[in-house]
Amino acid sequence: MRLAWTMLCGLLMTSAVVAAELPIEHAYGTAAGCASVAKSNDIPGGKVLAVTSEHVLSGEAVCPFLAVTDGQSDDPANKAWEADISCEAGHEEAVPGKLLIVHDAASDKLALSVLDGDGPKGNLAACPAP
Repeated sequence: MRLAWTMLCGLLMTSAVVAAELPIEHAYGTAAGCASVAKSNDIPGGKVLAVTSEHVLSGEAVCPFLAVTDGQSDDPANKAWEADISCEAGHEEAVPGKLLIVHDAASDKLALSVLDGDGPKGNLAACPAP
């Protein structure tokens, strides 16, 4: 009985930390954001903003994806997702938000817009391959 209880508790704790993933093949971002994702020692000036399959980087905040669902795009050729995020920077309290992320297939760019709460927004080009 004790083993079953331990396994159940472990399963519940593990499932609570499993994050959602955005189905993209590579990272998108500003020059500084792409350098941050690549863990480069030479990060150019400018705004740090990047999107990977696991999270959004915005300034010093890391915003993991909590849930990702299909979204609506004005152009049916583009893929869109709605993503629930929770942004944390340092020891600050987490700030929730919901983003609409649209992949423009023709230009291979991502557009971020805030649907609810707080979060980053902008248009991001694909990061160079490492």
